[in-house]
Amino acid sequence: MKNRFSHKLIALLMTFVVFFSTMSFTLDMHFCEGNLVQTTVFHKGKGCGMEIKNPSSENNLVFKKKML
Repeated sequence: MKNRFSHKLIALLMTFVVFFSTMSFTLDMHFCEGNLVQTTVFHKGKGCGMEIKNPSSENNLVFKKKML
């Protein structure tokens, strides 16, 4: 009886190990001025409106790394 229970328990634990090791998820944390504002799981958070935007193509800024 004890042996049967331990086998079922081990099988159940291994099932959870396989399930959680193959599942992927995303954890997104948004910081605003050094303070944690929002934490989300499985999707990207909305933010507070202070995100850094990509420079527009009108500025034509080009950064080159100087090779020595």
